[in-house]
Amino acid sequence: MSQEDKEYKLMCSDLRELMKEDRMKRVIWHILNQTGLNIDCFTGDNHTFFLEGRRSVGLDIVKFMEDADATLYPRLLLDYQKLSRRDDNES
Repeated sequence: MSQEDKEYKLMCSDLRELMKEDRMKRVIWHILNQTGLNIDCFTGDNHTFFLEGRRSVGLDIVKFMEDADATLYPRLLLDYQKLSRRDDNES
């Protein structure tokens, strides 16, 4: 196993641990939203390339999450709904 593979495996382990924390879930959710992961990027002009570049970063993050644990991203989708309702009730 190469040094790069070992480092990636360690980062995956770190992500699994970090994603147990609600505050990390909120941060990752915010970052993914900023990438425009779930929007239509086509604008009909060159801005499409910019939006697709941002979206590509979001897809890379999701891939990293899936490499760490195939259930991390689906759990984030489910858990974030609960977190946002709880946060709304606390404010």
